[in-house]
Parts: sequence; C-alpha cells; structure tokens
Amino acid sequence: MTADPNSIRPSSFAATASESPCQHHITSSARRNFFIPRGVSTNMGRWLPLVLVAMLAGCTAPMPPVEFTHVHDAVFVPSEGALFLGTHYGVVVGTEARGQWTWTYAGDERYDYMGLTQDGVRDNVFYASGHPNDPRAYGGVHLGLRRSLDGAETWEQRSLKAEVDFHALTGFPGRADVVAGAWQGIIKHSIDGGATWRDIEGPAPVITLAAAKETLFAATTAGLFATADLTNLTRWQSVFDDDGAPFSSLAASPDGLVLFASTGDHRAGDARHSTDGGATWAPINEPVLASAKSPVAFAFDPSDARHVFASTSGGRVFESQDGGLAWTAIRIP
Repeated sequence: MTADPNSIRPSSFAATASESPCQHHITSSARRNFFIPRGVSTNMGRWLPLVLVAMLAGCTAPMPPVEFTHVHDAVFVPSEGALFLGTHYGVVVGTEARGQWTWTYAGDERYDYMGLTQDGVRDNVFYASGHPNDPRAYGGVHLGLRRSLDGAETWEQRSLKAEVDFHALTGFPGRADVVAGAWQGIIKHSIDGGATWRDIEGPAPVITLAAAKETLFAATTAGLFATADLTNLTRWQSVFDDDGAPFSSLAASPDGLVLFASTGDHRAGDARHSTDGGATWAPINEPVLASAKSPVAFAFDPSDARHVFASTSGGRVFESQDGGLAWTAIRIP
C-alpha cells in the first residue's frame, strides 16, 4: 500500500475521545476493556478486586471509542472472527458481537504499519513493515520485516532493520513461513519467515502483490501479471492491461478467481472487482469505495470467498457477505 506523504507521525499515541466518567484502560493481551473509576487508589492491596467489582457495577458510562485513521492493510482471521488493520499508529483489531463491531489496539507498539500479512498456515503469525514512530531511537526510518507469533500482541525484529519499508506484503496460503514483499519495484521473497531474502525481478516494476493458493498476482506499472510458479516466481503471464491506471492495492480469494483492487494515488482513483482471475473488471457498487482517492485495503475471509472487507485510508470500514455485490459500513469515523 502507499502511505500519505503528508501524514505526521506522533511519537506516542494519545486517545482523542472525550473523557468519560470512567477512565478507560485497554488490556491488550486479552483485547478486553474495563474501567477504573476516578478516585480509586490502585494501591489498595488485597481489597482492590472487591472495590473494583463493587464500583464497576455502578459504572455505566459509555466506553470511549478507539480512534484510528490511515489504514494501510487488512487481514481477516476466521478462527478469531477478527479483522486486523495495519494503521498509522499500530495494529487495530475489530471483532463483532450481536451485530456490533468493537475496535481495540493489539499490543503496545504504535508503529506505522504500511504492510501487514498473515502466515499461510499459522493463524497467530503475522508479518509487518513500515515506519517507526521514533526513527532516531529505532535507528532508521524503515522497520524492515517484523514478525509476531502471538496474534500481533508482541513483535520481534526479523530482518532488514532500517533497510526496507514494505508497503506491500503477502503470505502464501497453505505455505508456512513463506512471505513476499514489493520494495522499490522488485520482489523480495523469503521461505524462512522473513529471516533471509532473495531479490526477484518481476515482469515490470512491482507495486503490490496478492497470493492465492496456486497463483501469485503482481500489480505492476505495466498492468496485472500472474504466475503459478510459487517456488521461483518466474514465468509471469500478463492478465490485465490497466490502461494507465495501475493498481495500488490488490487482494485475491484463496482460489484466485475473485480479485479486488483499487487505483488510488492520493489524487484520484477507483475500486473494482474481478470474478475471472483478473481478466475483466467491474466497478465496486459502493460509492465511497468506488471513488476512493487513496488505496483501499481489502481482506478476504479465507474460509468464505464471499465474505470480504474493505477499509478506506480514512478508517471507514465496510463488510460484504455476497462477494462484493452489497456492502455494509461497520465503522464510520
């Protein structure tokens, strides 16, 4: 995905929601919310749990919402029923209960995650790249490749620190530890969970990537290409000539037949979908997405290709249960 060059990265995250009668605290390891009322000392020893229970029972003020914008990438994990969003200030997780979506931050890192993807086999393993919130302390402006083994709660530096900023990352469905990213027009490919990489020339300068079970798609400056050679990433075939409007975001269903893409470059753009592996395209029937000037982050439900999510850069999130024919807004900032 492509970041907004005019964005300002704060050195730390500060909630923008108005203060409620109860202070809001997020327990990131469990992605739960609870309240500590004003005036309650947190140094009350063994009586604190009982005091909290009694006071929390009377605390009915609404929970301040998690505020986020600048969504760059998206991953849906059906085993958790959770939508993970790579944003300007960290990974946001959305979950649904009784028709209501709630949003929390995963973990404590508030890095600008430009690229976010999931391992092709292990649901709890994520790969991310982008920019640190404090480049001087981090040692550079590029995150390199970071890996999480616990569902984006904590991260380890895997490789390429201060060297690479992947704005496009993809795991390979059914293949553990395999990840590819687009960097300065080339493809970097790893088969050991991002520890080591080899550089591969694509069919043309590569903008973004999307992997299906048997196909890797590459959106380039010369159109959309695909290859079934998932080992060497060669033998590319032209799929679609983009008529001068290259794709800036791309997502593929597990079987590679349904694709979603957008062309936003922060000045103009659109969003569209294909049901024949990218040979033909039709506009998305949702005005906000269809006219998006920035890249749209799409995510398929790996267990159901008709279940799709789309998020605008501004943080408006949509869900479709019918393969993109109809969309429902599940978050309006």
